[in-house]
Amino acid sequence: MSSEGFIDDLTPVVYVASTETRDGVRAAVQDALRSHRSTNVVPREDEDFARDFEAAFTSDEIAKLLRRVASLIAAFVESELDYTTRHRDGLARVDGSQRSADDYPRLGAAFRRRLKAPADRAAIGRAIEDIISTGYIGGAAANAGFKQPLELRWRPLGTMWQLWIPMIYCCRHDTWPRVPAGMIEGCSDNARGRFYEVARKLKLGRRILRDETELLQYLATFYTEAGAALFLVTSAETDALATGLPRRVGAPEPNPT
Repeated sequence: MSSEGFIDDLTPVVYVASTETRDGVRAAVQDALRSHRSTNVVPREDEDFARDFEAAFTSDEIAKLLRRVASLIAAFVESELDYTTRHRDGLARVDGSQRSADDYPRLGAAFRRRLKAPADRAAIGRAIEDIISTGYIGGAAANAGFKQPLELRWRPLGTMWQLWIPMIYCCRHDTWPRVPAGMIEGCSDNARGRFYEVARKLKLGRRILRDETELLQYLATFYTEAGAALFLVTSAETDALATGLPRRVGAPEPNPT
């Protein structure tokens, strides 16, 4: 693994991303809105922010943003479902970091025997994709509620990938001013529920270190925060990191959607 957090030897799996379709993007936005409303996580001290936050879901801007980064999410999920590589590391996991493979093993490595069937990988892959997508939507909607929102940056997808993966080590969405605790997680509530449901149907289990439920909860949180981090890569928040970023040889360059 490189110091920047890229895994050089993960083997991509065959996976068709649902968010690459127009209907998939719209469905993800509506699901995030329903999740937000059902969890009742609102900033009571700032009615204007709450109004603008919810209004963001009905705009075309969030769907446009999500559609553009869909291929990045798909590339992440493809690596996450790798069940053949021997080590447990995955994208944005380095031993000793906040996102160590000890706590957040790659899903394909944690459940190798259970994820050999393409249909099973497709089912859990869609669930992971939904969590990341709704986490991204939550970050974008929260930003829309700020009186001085972060500016958007239309960077090349390869540059965004290079910024995104290391950022997942320590997601920074909790440093944003005035974002109520749990708001971004609230937008992914339904998606996380479906992830647990699919995992139960596939009988995913792990006998080492922790039980199945705890591990899946850790991973669901990891995917939610990865979505929020992806929005930061879409914004001016990461301008300083992007300045002079060298082109990494061999880094994924997903095709634009």
